[in-house]
Amino acid sequence: MRRTKALNRPVMLTLVALAAMVALVVSGAYSTMPSDATTGSAGFRACPLQCEVDRELYLKDPPFRGHDVVELQQRLKQLNIYKGKIDGIFGRSTAQSVKKFQAQAGLRPDGVVRGETWDKLGEGIHVPASQATVPRPPGKIKLLVNVDELTLTVYSGDKPYKTYPIAIGQWTTPTQLGEFTIIDKGYNPGGPFGTRWLGLNVPWGSYGIHGTNRPWSIGTAASQGCIRMFNEHVEEIFDWVSIGTKVIITGQYLEEDLVTGVERELKPGDTGKDIRYVQYRLRQAGFDPGPVDGWFGPAMQSAVRQLQDFYGLPATGKVGSNELYVLGLR
Repeated sequence: MRRTKALNRPVMLTLVALAAMVALVVSGAYSTMPSDATTGSAGFRACPLQCEVDRELYLKDPPFRGHDVVELQQRLKQLNIYKGKIDGIFGRSTAQSVKKFQAQAGLRPDGVVRGETWDKLGEGIHVPASQATVPRPPGKIKLLVNVDELTLTVYSGDKPYKTYPIAIGQWTTPTQLGEFTIIDKGYNPGGPFGTRWLGLNVPWGSYGIHGTNRPWSIGTAASQGCIRMFNEHVEEIFDWVSIGTKVIITGQYLEEDLVTGVERELKPGDTGKDIRYVQYRLRQAGFDPGPVDGWFGPAMQSAVRQLQDFYGLPATGKVGSNELYVLGLR
């Protein structure tokens, strides 16, 4: 009898992942999206790997730990239910507080924190008033995110049109600074991503602007690096922006990061935060590297060659110790 060749582990994992995706589509876990809510090749990324923590929380040994537990404890304390320390540990006191809240909210008081519990916890949060119908901004739109002021401002041309409060990344998982573009749009991703998702072309990870089921976090540093907005607000800008809309994320800590310097030689095609530092310094020095997006592309290579010509360095188009020295990065 002919033996069937065993599938290797990578192939099996791929098949499992494909089966899970099919199951999600068949079950309707992904909501129907408007025609402009995808990007073709980039696709709909409802659950970026690095952007938010989305897990069930319940009492176990050892206990769950993390910032999602911190956010849970903060909200329960705001509701005058949790009396313990905000320590990010899902212990017995936290579990009892969850059960008490669930009973008050009409949920099954099992002490397990799932999507419906997060949704109920978010009820009653004040959302800054927004006009019922805000006209689309005239002219070309861009978004400016200021991580120091915790705001996102929609620009119409060169003029600010409307500003919204946001939440940004924690200090351990900071929001990435730079100049990016929107590469995909997600409609009703749900869970910690809220009702809308706007994906950014950050080269070293999956980051974006999205809604939230934890609206009490707006105005704080709470995320895994993404930019959170009230659902009502991200729904408003969702219809204004399109694939290719420019998003500038600025803040003081880019300057602070620059003191760490760059430790490697950089060449066309490279990506990383150190690329962003070089792009930033090139721009300060009067050379145009294109967007400060962390990708060593043709525009950056051209700027490097111009720098090398100006300082009499070999025109390699690469960034080595000499180039880093004149840029103040070594």
